[in-house]
Amino acid sequence: MQIILNQAEDSTKDRPGHGRLFVGLDESQGAALSRHVQAKGVSASATHWGGPTIVMADLDQNELFFWLPHSERTKWPY
Repeated sequence: MQIILNQAEDSTKDRPGHGRLFVGLDESQGAALSRHVQAKGVSASATHWGGPTIVMADLDQNELFFWLPHSERTKWPY
Protein backbone atom coordinates (compact mmCIF):
# COMPACT_ATOMS: atom_id res chain seq x y z
CA MET A 1 0.00 0.00 0.00
CA GLN A 2 1.23 3.46 -0.80
CA ILE A 3 -0.39 6.81 0.01
CA ILE A 4 0.59 9.84 -2.08
CA LEU A 5 -0.87 12.97 -0.52
CA ASN A 6 -0.05 15.44 -3.30
CA GLN A 7 0.14 13.93 -6.80
CA ALA A 8 0.63 17.26 -8.59
CA GLU A 9 2.00 17.05 -12.10
CA ASP A 10 1.00 18.59 -15.43
CA SER A 11 -1.74 16.01 -16.06
CA THR A 12 -3.27 16.39 -12.57
CA LYS A 13 -2.64 20.01 -11.58
CA ASP A 14 -6.20 21.14 -12.43
CA ARG A 15 -7.89 18.16 -10.77
CA PRO A 16 -9.68 18.99 -7.48
CA GLY A 17 -8.08 16.16 -5.50
CA HIS A 18 -4.35 15.52 -5.60
CA GLY A 19 -4.22 12.39 -3.48
CA ARG A 20 -3.46 8.93 -4.78
CA LEU A 21 -3.89 5.67 -2.91
CA PHE A 22 -2.20 2.60 -4.30
CA VAL A 23 -3.19 -0.89 -3.12
CA GLY A 24 -1.89 -4.28 -4.26
CA LEU A 25 -4.38 -7.12 -3.82
CA ASP A 26 -4.05 -10.89 -3.60
CA GLU A 27 -6.17 -13.42 -5.53
CA SER A 28 -9.25 -13.49 -3.28
CA GLN A 29 -9.24 -9.73 -2.66
CA GLY A 30 -8.87 -8.92 -6.35
CA ALA A 31 -11.78 -11.14 -7.33
CA ALA A 32 -13.98 -9.63 -4.60
CA LEU A 33 -13.10 -6.07 -5.69
CA SER A 34 -13.85 -6.85 -9.34
CA ARG A 35 -17.25 -8.34 -8.43
CA HIS A 36 -18.10 -5.33 -6.24
CA VAL A 37 -17.11 -2.77 -8.89
CA GLN A 38 -19.18 -4.54 -11.52
CA ALA A 39 -22.20 -5.19 -9.25
CA LYS A 40 -22.36 -1.58 -8.01
CA GLY A 41 -21.59 0.03 -11.36
CA VAL A 42 -18.54 1.84 -9.98
CA SER A 43 -16.79 3.88 -12.64
CA ALA A 44 -13.33 2.40 -13.16
CA SER A 45 -10.77 2.23 -15.91
CA ALA A 46 -7.59 0.34 -16.60
CA THR A 47 -4.19 1.90 -17.15
CA HIS A 48 -0.53 1.00 -16.88
CA TRP A 49 1.24 2.39 -13.78
CA GLY A 50 4.29 0.19 -13.41
CA GLY A 51 1.96 -2.69 -14.25
CA PRO A 52 -1.67 -3.20 -15.23
CA THR A 53 -3.66 -1.00 -12.84
CA ILE A 54 -7.35 -0.42 -12.18
CA VAL A 55 -8.15 3.25 -11.46
CA MET A 56 -11.15 4.72 -9.64
CA ALA A 57 -11.73 8.20 -8.22
CA ASP A 58 -13.35 9.18 -4.94
CA LEU A 59 -15.84 12.06 -4.69
CA ASP A 60 -12.97 14.59 -4.42
CA GLN A 61 -11.31 13.10 -7.54
CA ASN A 62 -8.45 11.57 -5.56
CA GLU A 63 -7.21 8.52 -7.43
CA LEU A 64 -7.52 4.98 -6.12
CA PHE A 65 -5.09 2.64 -7.89
CA PHE A 66 -5.36 -1.14 -7.53
CA TRP A 67 -2.91 -3.72 -8.80
CA LEU A 68 -4.93 -6.87 -9.28
CA PRO A 69 -3.67 -10.45 -9.48
CA HIS A 70 -3.00 -11.60 -13.04
CA SER A 71 -6.21 -13.67 -13.14
CA GLU A 72 -8.27 -10.49 -12.54
CA ARG A 73 -6.18 -8.12 -14.71
CA THR A 74 -7.04 -10.07 -17.82
CA LYS A 75 -10.74 -9.26 -17.33
CA TRP A 76 -10.16 -5.50 -17.73
CA PRO A 77 -9.64 -3.90 -21.15
CA TYR A 78 -6.56 -1.69 -21.53
